[in-house]
This record gives sequence, C-alpha cells and structure tokens, in this order.
Amino acid sequence: MAKEINADYVYIFSENDVIKPSSSKSWSTLYTSVIDLGSDSTSPPSETAPSLSTSTPTTRQSNYDDALRISQSASLSIVNPIARSANISRQLEEVYVHDEKRGKSPIASPRLLATKTKGYNGTADSSKEKSDIKDDTSTDNKFKLEKTDFGVISKDPKLNKEPKILYDFFLSNNDKSEMAITIHGYRTEEKDGTTHVISGSHGYEYEKRDVNTVEITDFIFKIDLSDHILSQGEISTIPPKDDDDYDIKDSNDIMQVLEEYCNSGVGFKEIEMIKVIIWDYEPLSKVIATIIRQQHYYNNIKISYPLRNNIVKVQSTSTLYSFTKNKWIKLFCLLTCLWIIFWPIWWLYRKFYTVQIKSEFRMKISTKEWFENNVSYIVSKAKLNNEGGK
Repeated sequence: MAKEINADYVYIFSENDVIKPSSSKSWSTLYTSVIDLGSDSTSPPSETAPSLSTSTPTTRQSNYDDALRISQSASLSIVNPIARSANISRQLEEVYVHDEKRGKSPIASPRLLATKTKGYNGTADSSKEKSDIKDDTSTDNKFKLEKTDFGVISKDPKLNKEPKILYDFFLSNNDKSEMAITIHGYRTEEKDGTTHVISGSHGYEYEKRDVNTVEITDFIFKIDLSDHILSQGEISTIPPKDDDDYDIKDSNDIMQVLEEYCNSGVGFKEIEMIKVIIWDYEPLSKVIATIIRQQHYYNNIKISYPLRNNIVKVQSTSTLYSFTKNKWIKLFCLLTCLWIIFWPIWWLYRKFYTVQIKSEFRMKISTKEWFENNVSYIVSKAKLNNEGGK
C-alpha cells in the first residue's frame, strides 16, 4: 500500500496515456546524442552517473525547454486551490478532480521525510531529520502548543479572544515549511485474493475469488527542496472566488477576519494559517516525466511535493469542541451508530466555522535552474533493469 502524503500538488502520468515510439529513432534525441546532461556533480558519491550523451555540444537549447516542448500533460492533477498564488497573472490550466470511487486520493496525511535520500550531496539534497523541524519551529512560551508533522496547534484561551494576540501568534510561527519532491514509478497488477464459498439454490455451492489490485514500486526517491524556500512568508486572507480586485497586501482584511473569529461564540470554531509555496510545479513535473519516459519507462509515474510544518492552527477551547475530539466519545458513537446523526452535524459546523488564512512563500530558484542542476541525478535514480520497465 502506498504511503499517504501531505502535499498541495500531485501529478500522475498514467501508463495508459503513454505514446510508445514505433522505433528507437522516433523518440527525441534529448538525452542520447544531442543534449548533454551536464555535470556529474549532482550524482551521489557512491554512484556513477550513466553516460547518456555521445558528444557535448558547444551551444544548445536548454534541456528543460526541449523536454517541456515535447511533454504530455498529467493524466491526473490534484492541486489544493488554496496553494495557488493570489497574485498569479496567468490563467491556470484545468485541474482534474480525483474520483474517489476509483481509488484513494494521493493527498492525505503527514510524513515528508520519513526516509531521506542517502549519499546524495548535490544541489537539492539537504534533508533534515524528523526532529529538526520541531527545533526550527518558532514558538512563544506564553502559549500552550502542540507540535506535529503538520505544524503547530494551540487551544490557548487568549488566542480565541484577542485578535491582536492571535495575529502576533501567527507572525511568530510564520517560519517556512519543509518541502521535498517525490518521484515514484510504479505499476499495478491484479492478484488473486480471498476465496469465498457461496451456497446457491438446489444445494449447489460455488467459489467466488476476489481480485486485488496491487501496486508494485519500480523506483521511488525524494529530493529535499527546503533550502530553496525563502524564509519570509506573506500572510493574507484567502481570496474570494472570482474577485479580480483582491489585494494580497490588504492587512485590514486579515485583522477583520481575526476579529470575526474571536468575536464568534460558536463552540466548533477553529482558525488555521496554511503555508503555501509558490513555484511552477506543473511544468517541472511534465519535464521530469518526459525525461523518465526517455529512458523507456512506460509505467505509471507519480510526482508529488510533500510538505511538513505547513499549518498553524488555533482551536476552540469550548467544552463542546473538546467533547467531539475525545477518542472514547468517537468510539462510543461508532459502536452505537450515533455517528449517523452527529457526523453530518459536525461536518457542517466544521465547514462553515473553520476560518483559513494563508502565508505565501517563494522559491529562491526557478524550476528550470533546479532541473538543470538535478537532471542527471533524477535520470540515474529512475534507471531500471529490463524487468522494471515495459
């Protein structure tokens, strides 16, 4: 079973959409004879980067531009709308909505760098241990905090009453998130599952065998991107839909939102600041998928950008809210089927009384430059034996 991740951007390039070459010459010669992959400095010291170019041209178009020109769009794109920049000037491409009936959404819960890439000392690999993120998170000793992989959670009464204190709390915890890129090549196979004996009419019995779809990983690796994130984030309100006049720098809107939250008497209320990182994720993902396809890999490719320390949340201190969070109460409702009544009510309250603001962080490096620095490492990690690729 694939591990769940906390990511604002996930791109899946399905094997069903692959256009295979009719001959070895029909593919672009991006990474065979025309374009140099660049220096081997991004390869792990313990590995020797494969020689994929027969000559080093004196002048050439960028690898990134060439790959983007012949790239295909992702079969499925899952993008958190909040993660988009409020000041983005160009029209975003269509985002396909994941069909939950077809399978579990790739976007879910925490775990960014549970394992880090070993032996890699290249441009992007500066992975931190799990404990580091908790030391990096700025805190104020005046408030009661709980730290998780997601970020910071507080139920301090002062934060639910004073807008200015709440604003200062968000500012003091507005440190940058951690982000990585995960590149996962996999295929799916159907395997026989449990066999059931079913009694039919007239005393006959027959067997019914379940078929399980199993995901088989061909390769998976992460590269940490955290060092490329600028340290200063810009806090703003979540822009209304179809509001072209929205100004991200309107701090009055932020204080108004915080005042409305503090003045609300709703017991279920909570407010959270979502830290988002602005980057050209889609073009980069398409380019990476293209160069992996150039290595004659035709199975599924999933490219995601997992996050840690990207949420600062303040929850209500009401008894009712604490009651709904109690695990024993949840178990009781589950066993007595009371969840059928209470869950829809809880869901509606959460939907209408969860307030969100966001903090936008920018990257120090363009996707094009990052790709040029790391392409040889990506290709070397995605290289498969004949058994792995199709």
